[in-house]
Amino acid sequence: QNLDSSFVVAAVESAMMRRNNRAVCLLCILIVPAFITDSYSFFARIASLRRGKASPCEGLPHVGIPPNEVQGVAALRSAVATSGMEPLADPLTLLRFYRARNRNIDAAAEMYNTTMAWRSSYSIQELMDAFGTEGHYATDGGRVTDPIDWTWVPHPNTLEAELAYRHAFFTRLPAEISPEPVLIWRAGHADYQGIVREDLVDIMIKAFIVHLEDALQASRAASLRKGKLVRARLIVDCDGLGIENMRYLSILKKIITLGKSYYPEVAATVTVIRAPGF
Repeated sequence: QNLDSSFVVAAVESAMMRRNNRAVCLLCILIVPAFITDSYSFFARIASLRRGKASPCEGLPHVGIPPNEVQGVAALRSAVATSGMEPLADPLTLLRFYRARNRNIDAAAEMYNTTMAWRSSYSIQELMDAFGTEGHYATDGGRVTDPIDWTWVPHPNTLEAELAYRHAFFTRLPAEISPEPVLIWRAGHADYQGIVREDLVDIMIKAFIVHLEDALQASRAASLRKGKLVRARLIVDCDGLGIENMRYLSILKKIITLGKSYYPEVAATVTVIRAPGF
């Protein structure tokens, strides 16, 4: 019985995305000769993938996508005219935009396009290079390194980044601790008064964008490896947060607005600990 070659191509592409070379070899050696009549076209397709002439995601909007959302993600991909993995164009990342706008394709496409314009104009490339390992981004904010591996490490490369890290109250736990990214916000430890007094608000917002980007890319890499959507866990530690800090809530609101606007569906849960009793 002959199989549809596109089905087997999809299986091979999925294995390639996960770097499962053993599965790729077994599919090509055992299944193709036995079940596919047009083996020449099949192997030409796989060869084009290996040479980089075709995207591993091309024709695969369903990889890791729940069945009831396949059609919507495919429509979103068509609406924003993306191909390949970048910028933020793999199916599982598009699923984040789709869900963030309640599965409304037009609204999700608008969010995606607005996000891409913002990433380019804000220069995510320069920001991430300043705050950590260099060389992961293109000028449009897309990745130039493999999105299945997130090896960026935070460390200051500029005086501004060094100052921001000194006052940062947010971080991500090492990947060895949890298979899902875990974010820690020590909201009660931030010197809000000092940040405002020393005119550091814009610098701290940059540092927080770097934190959100790190969370997104870590979640994205985990998603691609697992073949399903992975989201971060956020823990907000309010120890030390007093009534006097309430006047600075506008700063936190501005930061949260950036996350909602440009970093869809990053956190799965938010856990608040040691909240004050007022």
